[in-house]
Amino acid sequence: MFRDQDLVQIKTEWLEGNETGSEVYLVLGDESESGSVKIFPTWATGLKYPPINTVRGECLKLIGVNK
Repeated sequence: MFRDQDLVQIKTEWLEGNETGSEVYLVLGDESESGSVKIFPTWATGLKYPPINTVRGECLKLIGVNK
């Protein structure tokens, strides 16, 4: 289960065409009971308001835990 402030990456099999797999996302809030989690990019996107995306937890791999 993913927790608020965890660092995650998208698993290879779930990448979109423009993603390299090296992108790191910050989890916003704990994973819901339905398995969804909100993620926010940790790099500069160039957008005034970087996107917050909701994805299924099964699509993510944990790379850092908030202590």
